[in-house]
Amino acid sequence: MRIGIDAGHGLDGDPGAVGPNGLREADVTLRLAGLLATALEKTGRTVFLVTRDMVSSARAQVALKAGCDAYISLHVNAAGSAEAHGIETWYGYGNDKGEALARSVQVELVKATDATDRGAKNDRTWAPGFDPTWTGGMGALRGFGSGPSALVELLFVSNPAEELLLSDPAYLARAAQAIASGVCLALPNGTPPAPPAPPPGPPLPPLDPFPDVPISMWNGSARGMLLALYKLGAISGYEDGSFKPLQPMTRIEAVALAYKVLHAFGKV
Repeated sequence: MRIGIDAGHGLDGDPGAVGPNGLREADVTLRLAGLLATALEKTGRTVFLVTRDMVSSARAQVALKAGCDAYISLHVNAAGSAEAHGIETWYGYGNDKGEALARSVQVELVKATDATDRGAKNDRTWAPGFDPTWTGGMGALRGFGSGPSALVELLFVSNPAEELLLSDPAYLARAAQAIASGVCLALPNGTPPAPPAPPPGPPLPPLDPFPDVPISMWNGSARGMLLALYKLGAISGYEDGSFKPLQPMTRIEAVALAYKVLHAFGKV
């Protein structure tokens, strides 16, 4: 059995959520991914660590194409209140294999860490904070098709007490072992996933990034320019794979775009 692992965030220096004392989600997930890979390899599984040079939905698609039997995306949670706490694990709506995997991982994590159990949740009504009207589900899950995939939200980095736990190597090692146990219990025989197919509900995101930019925009030229700059490395969009083409750009974002374009051509 081959397990794909995504250390969430990190694209173009994206830190993810940042705790009150400066702990970065991207740093936590990178450490956790290494520990999880070691724990899974000890069970006889092979591991495919997805690189961070692409958006989350593309990472899942790469893992699927690489022949992974299951996929785990690692994250830590954050909230506006410092009181939010606990662990939750997500799966794609309508994906029975993903639900079994998420529930198994959630049970083992709560058992091993004694954290508050926020449950296993499907992504049917999930939307990113910057766009509450989003209907595409979690790209990190939908990109793996109908195969078993789960997204772990390990504690709240916005909670000072849980931020401290997330900075503890011993705690992360215990969590990684628990996730590995959940994977092994849910998928004991290494049965490969069925061919990718859209689950009920919102459709899978397309292979190209930025599904919220219609082909018809500017008679087709908008999407063409966007993808050209994306392949050049000048733009990256949001973590869920969207671009939000009509959202205003700040002055510093304009500077960042100009810098990335010049950097791509070796001018800075």
